[in-house]
Amino acid sequence: MRVDVTASSAAIRKALGDISIYDAKSRLGLERAINKAVKRMAYRTRARVPRRRGVLRRSIFMSFSRVRCSGEFGAKKPHAHLVERGTRGHWIKPNKKKALKIVDQHVRRFVRRAVYIPAIPARPFVEPAYKAEEPKLIDEIAKVMKEAR
Repeated sequence: MRVDVTASSAAIRKALGDISIYDAKSRLGLERAINKAVKRMAYRTRARVPRRRGVLRRSIFMSFSRVRCSGEFGAKKPHAHLVERGTRGHWIKPNKKKALKIVDQHVRRFVRRAVYIPAIPARPFVEPAYKAEEPKLIDEIAKVMKEAR
């Protein structure tokens, strides 16, 4: 699960569209604003992520591209979206086998019937970090664009 910070708002899209008409100093200011915002978003994401073993927290990344003038952050683990959005309760049954193998910590169990997996509530960590930093990013971009004119 990752979030791209490039063009989420009309102000950001307009600023990136107009970037070719500005000088190198204003482009550098815009790059600096986006890079700082993405770093803050990744930091907030690490602070909000649920910690059990810390695997998901360690998988949070942040990257910035000067060529595209965009940044992104998120979690690399494949189960990140399940933690972020939650899951419904569902049934699992043996498929083409006599029994279902369940590995729980250090214990292996075999079940011959269907098993109900309860719902897991959503514990968002990426979206709140983005929503908290987006107004600051828009303000910084507006300030850089105002200085360029």
